[in-house]
Amino acid sequence: NERVVFAHHKKLAEEKGSRWVVPPLVEKLKVEAKKQGLWNLFLTKNKHHSFDQGLTNVEYAVLCEILGRVPWLAPEVTNCAAPDTG
Repeated sequence: NERVVFAHHKKLAEEKGSRWVVPPLVEKLKVEAKKQGLWNLFLTKNKHHSFDQGLTNVEYAVLCEILGRVPWLAPEVTNCAAPDTG
């Protein structure tokens, strides 16, 4: 959700920390993404996991284009960053 991402952009930019430590704000946004069903969007429907988005490759490609508008945050928050997407 662009409103959530951009509303927190300034706060995230101001957070200090190690490049290898995920800022607390990112962890909060991950929880929100899961609540809104925006988690593991690359997974197809499957009885073995609970994140059944059931998107086709074409549908997922469109979402990747949108997520790529904020490449430093959106793929991480939705768990769609490499190498997770396979």
